Amino acid sequence: MKRKMCLWGGLLLGLACWGVTADGATLSGRLTTSGYAWRTEEADGTSLRHLRLYQSVIANARRLGGKPVSFHVFGQVSGDVLDEVSGRQRYRVYHAYLHWRAGGALGLGVSAGRQRIFSGVGYGTMDGIRVQASPRPEIRLSGYAGILVPVVSDDEIGTWDEGHLWGGQALFEVKQTTLGVSFAERSRAPMLYAGPGQFTEVTHHGARQVRRLGVDLRQGIGGKAEVYGRLDLDAE
Repeated sequence: MKRKMCLWGGLLLGLACWGVTADGATLSGRLTTSGYAWRTEEADGTSLRHLRLYQSVIANARRLGGKPVSFHVFGQVSGDVLDEVSGRQRYRVYHAYLHWRAGGALGLGVSAGRQRIFSGVGYGTMDGIRVQASPRPEIRLSGYAGILVPVVSDDEIGTWDEGHLWGGQALFEVKQTTLGVSFAERSRAPMLYAGPGQFTEVTHHGARQVRRLGVDLRQGIGGKAEVYGRLDLDAE
């Protein structure tokens, strides 16, 4: 069952503020306002004027209550102030997540909420959880699992069957050489057609699912340049 994305922001912010104070917190952010105007000529001879405005916000709250907990959000609201046609006003949440850094011998870190994944063969924006660890300075491990953000209604939370992403990556660094090994499963159910296909007579196809293994290699050259390459293997 889908829920409005604003529930994410309220829930995460509530968790961030519950039981902690603002002592020692570091707040930073940025507001960006932009817009553009244009005019269209319709087929019936009428003309319409448009003025679309965008308001973006980036906010970061670190060390909430003096603890290693931070909250990060990036969103945008837009609307056509001269045309009130339904669907012209929209908002989008690019990320909104809590991050907890435990440190210690394992170098453990946990992120929960809407976040962007770039981890070898794993990529995408998901509503879920990511765990990172660094048991040794030259070893970095990460694992993640979550629901992919819906293609169109990205202000809502989808379901696991509609789209999901999970996987992990291990990075090994020796001097100027970094070797990465990763795995990811990504599945996305296609949108239904408005009507049956003219030749196929179907209204939808099955989910597009991929399972991939990846090997990354990054080699530094004299501290001034580097060479990077990746080999992807289809696990299907």
